[in-house]
Amino acid sequence: MPEGRHDESSAVRACPAWCVRDHRSADHPEDRLHQSPPRHAVLVTSAPSVDPDAAAVAAPVVGRLLQLFGSTEVWVEVAAEEGDEFRVVLTAGSARRLATVLEALLTLLPT
Repeated sequence: MPEGRHDESSAVRACPAWCVRDHRSADHPEDRLHQSPPRHAVLVTSAPSVDPDAAAVAAPVVGRLLQLFGSTEVWVEVAAEEGDEFRVVLTAGSARRLATVLEALLTLLPT
């Protein structure tokens, strides 16, 4: 944990190595959250329809790991960079299972 990024409370000292968020013991309990560096991508999404190409929309998204103080559960969030038109929050285990499904589906496509 980089010196000066966190104060010395015991809850703050338990910060995971991937966390880049500043923590202070005076933080409101709802703000006590570990957060990874963001990862950015542009996803092209569409509502299911007969002609999905007509409704395709490119949307910049950001992905990050999240963990509440005192919890062992790590969450993966992928959300629109702006607005609320896209957001998925999964446990790390569920995100791994989804990644496996997506990889398997993509192997069906020609390269």
